[in-house]
Amino acid sequence: MASFYRDGSRKGYRAQVCVGGVKRQLWLGPVSKSQARSVCSHLDQLNLARDTGTIAPAETRRWVSSISPRIRNRLAAWGLVSGASAAKRLPGTIGAFSQHYIESRDDWEPSTAKRMRNVRQHMIAQLGTDTALAAVTPGQAEEFARWCRSSFDSRSHSGKIIGDVRHFFRT
Repeated sequence: MASFYRDGSRKGYRAQVCVGGVKRQLWLGPVSKSQARSVCSHLDQLNLARDTGTIAPAETRRWVSSISPRIRNRLAAWGLVSGASAAKRLPGTIGAFSQHYIESRDDWEPSTAKRMRNVRQHMIAQLGTDTALAAVTPGQAEEFARWCRSSFDSRSHSGKIIGDVRHFFRT
């Protein structure tokens, strides 16, 4: 059975579910207690459908189609939702993903979108357009950070670029 708890260090809720005998945790963010309870209910339905080989209820399937790509991909990695449909929602290469992400953010100010397009160019210049998101290693990330620190005169400027690149990968 899925449960949730308040994560005081991050000021939000975290759901916990046992999938195939392995305890999994999902960061929900700053949601209300009733929203966290609802997510756990859907996680239970998905887990039950997985274990019994049946189809999840229609309400849970609608919920899955409306959740963020970050959560959907996590559920796909756990085997609770189909990975093929998750792949349709989220491009797999750095170039395609970053372009899709920037275009999808209609809540950004124009200056923020311009800054993120600039950051995207730096990221692509170092990592390549066709590099798979899953193929980026911590070593490559550290190499990119070293490149930023040596390429830009200001430590604060390179720090902002590194932080913005992290933003892409947190999605």
